[in-house]
Amino acid sequence: MNMKKLLPASLMFTALLMGINTQAQRYLTEIFTSSEIETSMDVTYATNIDFLFSNLSDPAAVQADLIAIQTAIGGGNPIPEEYYNPASSTAIKVTDIKMDIRKPSDAADDENERPAIIFLHTGNFLPPIVNGGITGSKIDSSGVNLAKQWAKRGFVAVNASYRLGWNPVSTDPDVRRGTLLNAVYRAFQDIQMCIRHLKANAVELGIDPDKIVVYGHGTGGYVVNTLNYLDDIQELFLPKFIDSNTGNSYVDVNIVGGLDGYGGFLNLYQDMGISSDFAFAANAGGALGDESWMTGGEAPHVAFHTIRDPFAPFDEGTVIVPTTNEDVVDVHGSNFFIQKANDLGNNNVFADFPSDPYTDAARSHYGQTYEYIYPAPNNTITVASTPEGLFPFLRPINPLNVFLNEGSPWDWWDFNTLQAVVAAYNAATGANVDANNLHQQGVAGNPGMGPEKGLAHIDTIQGYLVPRIIAALDLVTGIDEAPEKIVELDVFPNPATDFVTFETKGERIDYIELYDLRGQRIMIENVNNTRYTLQRRNIESGMYVAALWFDGKRATTKVIFK
Repeated sequence: MNMKKLLPASLMFTALLMGINTQAQRYLTEIFTSSEIETSMDVTYATNIDFLFSNLSDPAAVQADLIAIQTAIGGGNPIPEEYYNPASSTAIKVTDIKMDIRKPSDAADDENERPAIIFLHTGNFLPPIVNGGITGSKIDSSGVNLAKQWAKRGFVAVNASYRLGWNPVSTDPDVRRGTLLNAVYRAFQDIQMCIRHLKANAVELGIDPDKIVVYGHGTGGYVVNTLNYLDDIQELFLPKFIDSNTGNSYVDVNIVGGLDGYGGFLNLYQDMGISSDFAFAANAGGALGDESWMTGGEAPHVAFHTIRDPFAPFDEGTVIVPTTNEDVVDVHGSNFFIQKANDLGNNNVFADFPSDPYTDAARSHYGQTYEYIYPAPNNTITVASTPEGLFPFLRPINPLNVFLNEGSPWDWWDFNTLQAVVAAYNAATGANVDANNLHQQGVAGNPGMGPEKGLAHIDTIQGYLVPRIIAALDLVTGIDEAPEKIVELDVFPNPATDFVTFETKGERIDYIELYDLRGQRIMIENVNNTRYTLQRRNIESGMYVAALWFDGKRATTKVIFK
């Protein structure tokens, strides 16, 4: 996934001539209407053990249940319904893990190999209300609105659930840390199965299986970061991941399964023979288990993070879970790991992105020092110097309560809906949760919460994120895969300083278009010759895409101006 910074001075290659694409701005802007988007809700992508409701205290009962479940699966039969019922007497409970899919309808769109974006919600690995908050499901307002916008741009947008369950209220730090890390690990396995499901159904869904993006908010950001960087079992044996009572890793792969999601005593996933690789990662909040997981060659990565996030550190520090405000584990935040991603070359594809309002806004924070949420000597925090791919959000500091500093200004909810959800929860559990108190607590940590504020932040997220997805996934030209003709083309010098020359072996070039990596056309030149020298003029340094037209057909190549 890495991209070389420099190309040979003279690049000879065979360029593919493609059919005309009438939707050159696809992905960059919304080109479909709401009525042209079709939605499939609650699609099951996997089934596995439910750690929210299973009771693992009786080994004999657990063993008997697992034998019954595995026997059903092995015989090609459905898992008996009693195992899906949280109120049944079985020790083991299972759950179907679901997703919602939005995509342009077949009637509106003839593209059959679209990039897909998987959205992972926040929630602290517990259901809404149980987690002490309001958000935490695949139907959160921020996630739904992002997905709708992605689908209108031409992506396949997936809002995926993953398994929940851990013990945040234990007074034993080992229990808090161990159960949380296992929750992250299970979600890490779940989303691998989600990716495999999408690939297995790529033709039906119109997905390009090589162009899948994973994007997470808050807790979902932890999962995305784990997906992108955890790739060696030894990375689970760092000292902070060792249970002080047993001397072993909190994550026992013999119990929960391997890094590929298969195997393990308490794991039902079967080998699908399909890769869970993906092409691009993004997080808004959340953090990375440890920076040592990063070795280079991982997917390009974009991160959004409030500088004064009190729960997931912006730089490096300790995860604090909002459910109890207790410390859990030391981690590395977006400011730290995005800088390292750049240092490793993972983000080379957009390292030299040209100026635009969103890029300029992000870069305006780089290298700057700000007042922080803790007392001296930790009362300032400095943004990394060159973390291309990081968009820091600077929100006002709350001097009265550290935990009321903003961590997710993109979130919002409807109070009437919250009242209905709380009433249903109270009726089902016998609890006495006060919807108004929950609402006021949420607003205190997200002042001005509402669609206007949330959508304004989402607009910034889209404006910064999507052009980088376009660049990394090579979507800038929106061209078809199947070549109609081949032409030999010489492009030199490349990288260029003042000009670049395009020359064919006899094929006449009608005209040349130059696009930046946001997909915006910045130049068009008439040619009518087999050779043309394009002058740089006032073009900024960076990578561009040149589209050469030949009798209604197009060839594209990348050009770099130093």
